[in-house]
Amino acid sequence: SYSSWDYNGYRANRGTDTQFFWKAPADGDLRDYCLDRADFTQLKNLAALRRTSGQETHGLTVDYNIFVDVAKPDPEQPHKVYFAKDFDFRLRAGGAVVDAGVLLPGINDGYNGKTPDLGALEVGDEAPVYGPRGN
Repeated sequence: SYSSWDYNGYRANRGTDTQFFWKAPADGDLRDYCLDRADFTQLKNLAALRRTSGQETHGLTVDYNIFVDVAKPDPEQPHKVYFAKDFDFRLRAGGAVVDAGVLLPGINDGYNGKTPDLGALEVGDEAPVYGPRGN
């Protein structure tokens, strides 16, 4: 009742019929602190979330293939440590998330296409370097 979400990407959880849970306060109420999972509406996909909630009208269902080189974590190795340097989180050109974002003034003004891409990095931009830098 006091927030909205849109322009996000969601990866489907394979092997389950429930992709989203939804619960909102009754009409006129600002908050509902009784979050009992039994009261949640179970939703099969993003389209059902849109119909039920009115949220994510521009949201997309995505997968790891939107990135240049990001693989799914190995479910057989739940304690494996992954290093960011081994992944390339730049968006893959021509993917569904390219030009699928919205302009956020002061945040993504320098977009490359018709509109900003959905995600933290624009297609064609280099990933920023964070943290200390050596000589």
